[in-house]
Amino acid sequence: MRTITPPSRCGLLLTAILAFCLAPRAHCRLGETEAELGKRFGAPRTQAQDTLLAAGKIIRLWPKLTYSQDDWTIACDIVEGRCARATYQKPGEWTDDHFLAALNANAQGATWTEVSDARFKTVKREWKRSDGATGLWRKGVGLTLTTPAYVRAKETAAAKAKAQSQQIPKL
Repeated sequence: MRTITPPSRCGLLLTAILAFCLAPRAHCRLGETEAELGKRFGAPRTQAQDTLLAAGKIIRLWPKLTYSQDDWTIACDIVEGRCARATYQKPGEWTDDHFLAALNANAQGATWTEVSDARFKTVKREWKRSDGATGLWRKGVGLTLTTPAYVRAKETAAAKAKAQSQQIPKL
C-alpha cells in the first residue's frame, strides 16, 4: 500500500506562487490603455462600440475590445483611453481560484470584499472594491468588473441624451 504524504509548506507556497504568477496572464487589468492590452493579448479578436439606449435613442459610446486567451474571452470597455470595465467569460465552472485571479489582477492597490447574498452564490456573486469599483459574476454570463469612471461616463451620456431629447427644435 502506498502512503500519500501531504505536501510540505514549501511545496504549498511554491504552488501558490506559481498559480498567482501564471493565472493573471489571462486577465486584462482595469486602468490599462489599449496599447497595454495589445502587449498583453495581441490584436483584439473583435472591435465594437458600446452603446446605450437612452431617451429613445441609441447612443454610441466608446470602444469595446474583445480578446481571447486560452479558453477565456475578455471584453474591455475603453473609456477616456483606459479599460474602465472588463468582462471575463470562460466555459465550465468557475472556482474560487478563478475569481481570486481576476480580482487580484484588478485590485490596483485597493481591496475587494465579497458582498454576495449567500443564498444565491451558486448563480450570482458580487464584490465591492475599496475605491468604489464593483464586480458581478452571473452563472452563464461571466464576471464583470466595473470602475466608477465607467459608471460616471455612462450616466453622463444618458443625461446628455435626455437633455437633447427635451430640446425644442427651432421651427
